[in-house]
Amino acid sequence: MWLVIIIIVLIYALVLTPIQQGINKIIKNRKLNIVANLILAVFIFLLLYFVADAFDVKLW
Repeated sequence: MWLVIIIIVLIYALVLTPIQQGINKIIKNRKLNIVANLILAVFIFLLLYFVADAFDVKLW
């Protein structure tokens, strides 16, 4: 189970970083940037969680 969690965190970090850099270049307003990054992070995390759940991996 720990291996699956580590893989999910690695995929999360690899996917999130370039997208966040793109958002930082597009959105110059600091508050909107934080909100956009938060929404993106939650969306990607939930997407990875549902993919893991689809393969019957229980993370909780």
